[in-house]
Amino acid sequence: MSTFQAVRYPDRWLRLVGIPLLAILSRHIGDPTPLYDLLRKQDYYFDLLAGLVVTTLVWEVNRRLIRYFDRRYSWVQDTFRRFIIQSLVNLGLSAIILTMTIVLYNNVLMQRGPTYNIHFLFVIDLPLGLIFVVGINAVYAIFNIVQTYEEQLRDFRRQLAEARNRPPQTEAGKTVKKNLVVSKGSAMVPLPTDEIAYIYKVND
Repeated sequence: MSTFQAVRYPDRWLRLVGIPLLAILSRHIGDPTPLYDLLRKQDYYFDLLAGLVVTTLVWEVNRRLIRYFDRRYSWVQDTFRRFIIQSLVNLGLSAIILTMTIVLYNNVLMQRGPTYNIHFLFVIDLPLGLIFVVGINAVYAIFNIVQTYEEQLRDFRRQLAEARNRPPQTEAGKTVKKNLVVSKGSAMVPLPTDEIAYIYKVND
């Protein structure tokens, strides 16, 4: 299996902004309760904190898996295999993490019992979380492809500059030799000038 150079993702601000945003969206999507009423409930703040922890966990797991796949499968050279393997692994592992953490939080930590219908998990929470995971992987894939093409473009420009500065091969490897036609017996033969020590005329 080929090993590729790891891609450096400029994702610091993306994570700082994206993780809290996704945590807030995951809490509010599917809940028709007005924000004013939610702000008066203590559980709302626990939900936001739990959403922040779960989103961070899922994001970091996907990020590490993406960096792992970067060293083994190229988005440019092996697109189909990379897409299939990364989709199965990242979505499958994310689904397991989301299911376990959501059930643990609602039924064990918060002890909501009947107030939390498990039907919500498979209709709202899990599909929504997987949509966010697809978005995260898509963003990193775009980063990867753009950086790969930029690196190839830099290599091409560097090679082009080197080719322009390099002397033509025909001129660099060509050694000009001058010959002088001289008489040798009854024949006229060429004689390299670098072999001539001196020249004189007969009868001078």
